Amino acid sequence: MSRLPPSDHACAQLLHRTIRKGTLELYRILGAGSYGVVYKAIDRVLLEQGIYRAYAVKCMMRPLNLPQKQFQAREFMLQTRVHSHPHIITVHDVVVEGDFVFIIMDFCGSGDLYEAITQRSLYVDNLPLAKSVFLQILDAVEFCHHRGVYHRDLKPENIMCRQSGRVALIGDFGLATNEPRSIEYGFGSHAHMGPGTRPSIHGHPYSTRENDVWALGVIFFNMTTGKSLWHRAELEDEEFLKFITTPNYFRDNFSVSTAFQSLLARVFELDPMLRITIPEFREAVM
Repeated sequence: MSRLPPSDHACAQLLHRTIRKGTLELYRILGAGSYGVVYKAIDRVLLEQGIYRAYAVKCMMRPLNLPQKQFQAREFMLQTRVHSHPHIITVHDVVVEGDFVFIIMDFCGSGDLYEAITQRSLYVDNLPLAKSVFLQILDAVEFCHHRGVYHRDLKPENIMCRQSGRVALIGDFGLATNEPRSIEYGFGSHAHMGPGTRPSIHGHPYSTRENDVWALGVIFFNMTTGKSLWHRAELEDEEFLKFITTPNYFRDNFSVSTAFQSLLARVFELDPMLRITIPEFREAVM
């Protein structure tokens, strides 16, 4: 397991603890991030009846002040606003015990999309499967946008898999917002964030909707090629600068088709207002 930030260290010490009145056992650590630790949990009551039921439980420190409380409440509120969609992780309950907050969610037994891409190379040589799974993700993000939820941290690590990678579900709404334009900077994975989302002295707001579309483009590229792009969509990034200054960057550097080059050029349009929309993206992929 990767080293945890000090504020989350206590969350990683709860292995085999029971929560929700002793009904759920925190069985195994699935992952950790800046804001918490995710466990696989087993329903002990059902297990005694011969029924195996697992959950994913996100553990966070109990908020110490109002801003922290509002931040955690926002995650729960926004994810429950959209979790009726079949490709978004369902939140079942929120439990507060002692110094900790536990968000109890669906467990997906096939790992995450990052593992499917990097460890199993599941989609590179199977374009029909890559398209099928990506369209599930696309539909889920469009559903979020229609309900006024903008994820801001779309990346393979935040997309869980079922049925050996044939079904995808979006999770981790910790950085989501209901604001279509935002001046909150520094959110999300640098590799998947669009240009204009880093702090500047001008403080110009960026479109959270179009930033999600940019992230979707990076994910589709990851899935279909098995490769990564730039580290940051900034001029200081050598690879991103190469993309800006090379007309057929994707075709020349990754040997993609002319059609794929044209699609990626529309996805990675620097002007957010000219960037491809999700319906257009879907039509191009299909």
